[in-house]
Amino acid sequence: MKQKLLFIIALGVFVLLSGISLADSNVTTLNFWMPGQEPTIKATMESVLAKFEKENPNIKVNYAQIPWNEYPVKLNTAYSGGVAPDVMGVGWGQFGQLVSQNRFLPFDKNSAKLNTKDFYDVVLKEGSYRGRLYGLLLPEVRVFLYRKDYFKEAGLDPNKPPRNWQELQKYAIKLTKRNGSRVERAGLDIATQNGHQMFATMLWQLNGDLWDEDGQPLFNSKEGVQALTYLVNLKNKYNTIIPSDIQSLTGPVFMNGYAAMAYMQTQALPELEKKAGDKLGYALPIKQKSDTALVMGTFFTVSASTKNKEAATKLAEFLYSGDSLWDIYQGINFLPTRKSLEDRFVKDSPEKNRIFITALQNSRGFNKSPVFSEAQKILSLSLEQAYYGKKTPKQALDEAAAKIRAALKK
Repeated sequence: MKQKLLFIIALGVFVLLSGISLADSNVTTLNFWMPGQEPTIKATMESVLAKFEKENPNIKVNYAQIPWNEYPVKLNTAYSGGVAPDVMGVGWGQFGQLVSQNRFLPFDKNSAKLNTKDFYDVVLKEGSYRGRLYGLLLPEVRVFLYRKDYFKEAGLDPNKPPRNWQELQKYAIKLTKRNGSRVERAGLDIATQNGHQMFATMLWQLNGDLWDEDGQPLFNSKEGVQALTYLVNLKNKYNTIIPSDIQSLTGPVFMNGYAAMAYMQTQALPELEKKAGDKLGYALPIKQKSDTALVMGTFFTVSASTKNKEAATKLAEFLYSGDSLWDIYQGINFLPTRKSLEDRFVKDSPEKNRIFITALQNSRGFNKSPVFSEAQKILSLSLEQAYYGKKTPKQALDEAAAKIRAALKK
């Protein structure tokens, strides 16, 4: 009896010293990963997760934020090692690749908590794969931005952005500032490295596409050649751009005031507005055959390997609630995607947010592909060869298409 009493006392001391309570045995711990290095993402997500834990005291969330350039490798390694996070944010490319590998659990489209009827069609479409819903997009849509002060300086009406490709070319030439042959301020911001997003933006405007739903390349069509030829001419024939890398740590050329026009993601606006303020102009994408906008963003997903399906699904549904989406919009600037938030969103900043919500409803992203990351790299390198005159636009696109077809066969 004495030994039993001593054991109970010792166990109690151990529990106190280790910080474990009897209630902890009923607590489910979830691991949640989020890509990005910005402090605003960390602060916003930690605040949202704290609200979730307050509403669900039996669930604890371990939050990890990982820089974009490290995230794909770490996530793939975690899946390979059987230690993938329960819930995660994934970028567009990773989502398309991982969903085709059955890495995520599908959501219940009929869930009253999720209420999918409240989401815009594009959000449901881009988060679906083969008829099932695996994520709901937190979008950042590419709208057309321009500097009103540079327009005035060049004798252009600051309230009339270009309406078609012909005007865009004319404006780009007029807005470019040079010192001899060196461009000091670009007419249009075109990334010559990692430039697949700008190429896709122009391709959408010709009703073209990058690849089909199986990943088979389509970008070397006549529309693709026309789009790339147009961009290459702006660099080499008209000398209107500053060569750049969209992934540069210093940010895009337009962000730093060295370009007059650009297609920029809405997530970049807080920093842009600090720098340019009321000098910024906002417009829908330029219409050639179409004015469809390119949309990118992040998806919240539930891992297919989670051992806590119920708790993980509860967290994901909470992240997609109206209150959470509004907090995420205010903190990170992802557009709120519930229709019930539209009036509130427009009232928050009428001039620009009407444009953003209109662009979102007429937007589309890249098709999913089992080799998305590799295809993206192949295409970007081929675009770079065309920009620097090593290949014609048709040669560059044909060679990229052949390499992607070979990758799909592996």
